[in-house]
Order: sequence, then structure tokens, then C-alpha cells
Amino acid sequence: MGKKLSLDLTDQNEKILDSIKEKTQYKYGKIINDLIDLSCRIPVKVQDELFEFCRKNILEINKTLPNAGIVEHQALLDKKEAYLRIAKFFNQDIELDADFLTPPPRMQKIKLNNSTLICPFDYIILNQQAADKMNYAYVIEIQNANISIPHFVYLCQEDLRMTIMSPILREIINMLCIDAWPQLKNILDNSPEDAYRDDFGYQWKPIEPKEIDLSFAGINSVYVQGDTRYPMDYKPPLGAVIIRNLDLKH
Repeated sequence: MGKKLSLDLTDQNEKILDSIKEKTQYKYGKIINDLIDLSCRIPVKVQDELFEFCRKNILEINKTLPNAGIVEHQALLDKKEAYLRIAKFFNQDIELDADFLTPPPRMQKIKLNNSTLICPFDYIILNQQAADKMNYAYVIEIQNANISIPHFVYLCQEDLRMTIMSPILREIINMLCIDAWPQLKNILDNSPEDAYRDDFGYQWKPIEPKEIDLSFAGINSVYVQGDTRYPMDYKPPLGAVIIRNLDLKH
């Protein structure tokens, strides 16, 4: 059995409902139930696709707006507003944040020993051939560079945060980075000797004022899902994460 409800409709929506009833010969209850089914009970996968459809169309409108004429400009704004309302609806009516129009990075999956590394597709894996023997991953990022340099990922068997990074390991990582990106040699050759962190905290090691104009290599561990050393609400940068196989089954 259904439930009888008393609804308050705007004048405009009442006219729309009357128009649909006249065209379809459906009762008001069926029209409203159909609208709820179509908007609220569709599969989550379809909701995600509609949300992404709105996002892409808003991006296209934003590109077109600067060159649009007065009439077209208003039409595009109306269209954009409609897409924003739909996207907000499928976002559980939660206000859309600034990241809404930022395309999510394309991700890659690397099988490790009893786990999977998920990281942006453009991250360069330095020792991928040994991935199936590794348990941890570390991201090398060049700071203060005046050219665009990709991120590098070094895979490791042990948690380096529990040890002191040796000069030999630093040199190995340096050489692997240079092999993958030869332009990096001059930058690393001119970097401070202590540019790498040893303690792998959540923030980069401070650079002395005299070194502020130099590029340097920062290195941070990739978050292992469920690691209690991180805050409960921790969000890994760009979604880079290691998921243990036990967690993948759930």
C-alpha cells in the first residue's frame, strides 16, 4: 500500500504537472512516483555517469562563455545553472566544492607483494620490475624547479620511516630518477646535500633560507590504507595509496 501525502507545489510546477497529466492521462500519484524512480532510484553507477556528464558540459560552457554574444551568453549561463543543479542533486544536495570542475587524475595500479599501489598514471615507477617483491612505495617530488618535472615512485620492501635513509640508497634513487628523466641530473647535482628527508613525516623538511632558490628532492611515503599513524580523516595526495590484499576483498 502506498501513502497519501499532501504536497505544496509552486504555481509553475503545478502547471507542469497538469500538462504532463493531460498529455499522458496519468494520475498525479503515478507521475510523481515515476519522477522519484527516475531521479532517486537509478543505480549509483548511472548517477555517477550523469554527475560526470554535467561536469564535462559545465567545463565546455566555461570555455565558450568568453566569446559568446549577449543572447548566447545568457543562454549558456542558464544551461550551466541547470547542469549545476542536476550535479548537486546527484551529490546528495551537498554543495559542490572547488574540486568539482577539476578532472580526477587518471590512475594506474601496480601489483606489489600482497598489496596494490594506486597512484596517478603519470607517476614514473622507478623499479617496477621488482614490484611483486615490494611492500611500500615512496614518492620523489622535485621542489622549486623552474621546469615541469614528473613525480617518481621508488618501491621498497621495508618501511623506510623506521630507519635512516643511507647515502647509498639516496644515490640509487638519484640514479634511477636520472635514468628515467635525464634533465634531472643538473638539478640533483645542485641540490642541498641534505635535501632528502630521513624521518618521512607528513611535511617536507624545512629548507634553509640560503637554499630557498635551489631545487631539491622531497620524498614521502605513500599512505598504506588503515595505517594508524595517520589521522583518521587523512586524504592521500592525488589519491596515491597502497591497499593490502586483505582490504581488497571487502
